[in-house]
Amino acid sequence: MFQVNFDTIIGLLSINILLKLFLGVIIGLIFGITPGLGGVVALAVLLSLTYKMTEISAFAFLIGAASAAAFGGSISAILINVPGTSQNVATCFDGYPMTRKGEGARAIAISATASALGGVIGGIVLLFTIPVARKLVMAFAPPEYFMLCVLGITAVASVSGESLIRGLIAGSLGILISFIGYDPVTGILRYTFGNIYLYDGINVVTILIALFAIPEMIELIIEGKTISKVPFSQLNLLKQIKEGVKDVFKHWNLFIRSSISGVLIGMMPGVGGATSNVIAYSQAVQTSKHPEKFGTGIPEGVIAPESANNATLGGALIPTVAFGIPGSEMCVVLLGAFMLHGLVPGPQLMKENIGLVYFIAWGVIIANIVASIIGLLIIKWLLRLVYIPIKLLAPPVMIICILGAYAATQRIQEIILVLIFGILGYWMKKADYRLAPMLIGFVLGHLAEVNFHLATQIYGIKLITRPITIALIAITIVFMLLSGHMRERIKKGVTI
Repeated sequence: MFQVNFDTIIGLLSINILLKLFLGVIIGLIFGITPGLGGVVALAVLLSLTYKMTEISAFAFLIGAASAAAFGGSISAILINVPGTSQNVATCFDGYPMTRKGEGARAIAISATASALGGVIGGIVLLFTIPVARKLVMAFAPPEYFMLCVLGITAVASVSGESLIRGLIAGSLGILISFIGYDPVTGILRYTFGNIYLYDGINVVTILIALFAIPEMIELIIEGKTISKVPFSQLNLLKQIKEGVKDVFKHWNLFIRSSISGVLIGMMPGVGGATSNVIAYSQAVQTSKHPEKFGTGIPEGVIAPESANNATLGGALIPTVAFGIPGSEMCVVLLGAFMLHGLVPGPQLMKENIGLVYFIAWGVIIANIVASIIGLLIIKWLLRLVYIPIKLLAPPVMIICILGAYAATQRIQEIILVLIFGILGYWMKKADYRLAPMLIGFVLGHLAEVNFHLATQIYGIKLITRPITIALIAITIVFMLLSGHMRERIKKGVTI
């Protein structure tokens, strides 16, 4: 194994491969920053360009883009409260308030550092779990996936502010919206009101943009000011960057916990970074000594989700390369890349092309580091965005967001839905209903429903007797108790 790793490193250090990796990182950052695009779209667009490349060059190109997209999505989440991808939802909760307080550079530095190190951990875990990947992935079945979703939905209690009832109402509304369209098991149509457009349900990109971008832009237009309340001339960018890097090491235990949870969630086929992002934030709130500060702009609120979502790719690649089961949406496209180059993921790949598998793992590590370095180098120019007068900034941002929602499905109705849910989101914010629980409920509702049906049909009552399921039930109960205790400690100030 060590000889294979050594040869892999030598291959990665060739100029041609590094250039392909670097180019992929740049493209991934651009797609990640742009709302509505993200890593899946980036990989889908780039896949055809790899047709005449060698296997090593192709995967250096694609892995570079996939690794950089999650960090790119955090930049727009931090600066304009619009998550570039669904993996950056929870980053908005504290990243954007930090920008409003004039700490945007610090927030991006935190994200860059946590993303890089989280990606490194994900890549390392991929390296060392390749020989035992099958046993790890097969340990999880629908009962475990369902309980993981339940654990994630308990995050609603953590981000509901002072009013548990309002938080639960918002979370329940999100779950109900996720039920729109065909029932995944019975095929029965629900909540479509006879509209063919709603048969496939609501796209997650539409909800992301509508709940975060539109209400925020409306509020800023009413205020008539810039996003940041602190003049650019008063910022000490170098100091903020140093503080941001130090913050991750200062909260190293939170970083490690979040990264590990990201890897574990990534290993579960079909779950992905959006779930790990939310769960990592939730456990950060519930285990914090000062939960009342979350949502006001604190480093821990950026460290947890960003370390988790970048570690997720390494975990998601484990079932992908081990037996051809994609661990995330991006890995679905990567499966297409394997097939395009005549490779079959699974035992055959592990036996005949193990060098490529190790190459992919090292590529994840290097690409995350490169993406974060680029992010740190361009902070000064990125921050200029939040000092543009809102009357000039809001129109193009809203246009980009609406076009991003349209690009996700190529349907004009998406624009109408963005406006409807955007107005609903603005009203909910004014009425003191939190948008985060609604989004969490929407993201996890469909996944929980599918796995509940499968778990009950396959295992029946025995689903609650599986060891890992029992452990997840216990963790969920502990989290709920912690949430109740936490709520007693919250007096005021949570503004998610």
